[in-house]
Amino acid sequence: MKNTILRKGSVAVAVLGIGALLSACGGGGGSSSASSSGSGSGFTTTSAYIQDDASKFTNVTVGIYSMSIANRDGSACILFSSSTPVYINLAHLSGGIAQYMRETACPSDSAYNRLDIVLANTVGVITDTYSSTMCSLASYIPSATSSFMSNTVNCGSGSSCTLTLDMTGNIGAALSGTNSYVDIDFDLGNSHTAISGNNCLFSFATTPIIMKNEKRPSNVMLRIRGYVSNLSTTAFNIVNNHYHHSYTVVYSSPNPSVSNLLQSASSNNLKVAVVCSSFTNHICSASLITQAVGGVYNNYTNGYLKLAKKDKTTLVTIPLFNPTIYPTSSTWSSFTSGSSHLLDVNKCNVSSCTSHVYFTGSVRLEDDND
Repeated sequence: MKNTILRKGSVAVAVLGIGALLSACGGGGGSSSASSSGSGSGFTTTSAYIQDDASKFTNVTVGIYSMSIANRDGSACILFSSSTPVYINLAHLSGGIAQYMRETACPSDSAYNRLDIVLANTVGVITDTYSSTMCSLASYIPSATSSFMSNTVNCGSGSSCTLTLDMTGNIGAALSGTNSYVDIDFDLGNSHTAISGNNCLFSFATTPIIMKNEKRPSNVMLRIRGYVSNLSTTAFNIVNNHYHHSYTVVYSSPNPSVSNLLQSASSNNLKVAVVCSSFTNHICSASLITQAVGGVYNNYTNGYLKLAKKDKTTLVTIPLFNPTIYPTSSTWSSFTSGSSHLLDVNKCNVSSCTSHVYFTGSVRLEDDND
């Protein structure tokens, strides 16, 4: 089984199937297709994850169209493909959390030596000072003493760019085992950001980690994201078009805040993300439940924030829990109904919930494809 991981501060990209569980509503699931001239006599099941570390950014949202591994003769195995980009905020994957993707299958091939990731050509960024901007992708050239690998970004005239990472050595051997995953670390702390006025360039620092005979990374908690269904007081299902499964989430000691958040997500058809303290047989024991909702400010009344979604007509009402607004100089009166773009992030553990509201401008957010 091959796993793919994306890391945030590191941004780990699990090599086989990164996009499938990334939480997009639109687009097709991943498909695996390859013609192999190497030792590809069989197929192995591959799981995908994304991971990151803490960084100076509040939000770094990338859109992923596809991901594939290629071999020396030019043949490729498609790990994930979507007609519309799947957005993920890498800054949400800190603290040893890996975003669970989906499983796929690729032919075993000793000649795999390149990873291609097709990304949206802009990255939504909210900095540590809570200013927001859209950055264009650029290639990364490490210093002579750096441990990171160079990558090449090629952008056409459309809305996407291809990031190519040539893997030194033979990665096919590691990808031919029963269980294996490739962890591509996009290190945000060492990535380059160049902002000049309204112009911004973002270059991801990357380094691969290749593991053989591993079903999934053992040192992280998994994160799954999707829509809430079959909600009860102790459990619910996570549904996502890319998962190929409906996963059961079990949560203990429910409190009114958690119940309120989940009921709102279910009734408004909004995604939640769940961090699993354990994940076995498609059952997740929740240790953290989060919800990130972006939209245009409508009003805030009695603990409830109302936002208009992308179509500017669909209104959703989200409960807030002692909200903090960023920048901290902002108040509810700072926002103009119908024009102020906000990002609301609710975070609940088993005993309490907190809310953070960011004034974002119109940067791309993780739920933009909801």
